[in-house]
Amino acid sequence: MARIPPLYPASVEPSLASLVAQAEERLPAFLNQVLTLAHHPQICHDLITLYLGFQTTSLVDRRLIELAVLTVSHLNRCVYCVSHHTPLGQTAGLSDAALAELENGPAPDSPHFSSVERLVIAYARQMTLDARRVPDALFEELRARFSTAQLVELTVRIGLANFFNRLNDALQIDLEPGVDRLL
Repeated sequence: MARIPPLYPASVEPSLASLVAQAEERLPAFLNQVLTLAHHPQICHDLITLYLGFQTTSLVDRRLIELAVLTVSHLNRCVYCVSHHTPLGQTAGLSDAALAELENGPAPDSPHFSSVERLVIAYARQMTLDARRVPDALFEELRARFSTAQLVELTVRIGLANFFNRLNDALQIDLEPGVDRLL
């Protein structure tokens, strides 16, 4: 049970009404998270605006983002994020075998992931386990495959996944009706 219950959409601060309506339309599966954040209107506004912006202006392939988010969420054992992002990973083209392999960390030579995908997984793992020790060699391989703007976005998305994992777990945000518990 959630430690802080989500607000009802009709009871959010009026300045958030439009943003919550957008979230209801574009992020319906994440509504408990949005409406929990709505207890602090400025935080809700800033985080949800950022997340909605990624939907329209992302420079990184959706499949790579979902690989990163799911890698982080499995490492952190975040039920909320794994349960939400597994279907998003399927939509982005991840096979059931690839998704299953993410749960325990894929083998270095896994046939389910390309070389670029393995780099993203390795980066997400290292940032989650110890971001201060991302090997220079790994970062140089990433730099060879991604633009500077893409690297910034990928790094922010991995950092945000870690942030949202901790937020969801600390506040024990409930899964929305219709979202299957996957961990």
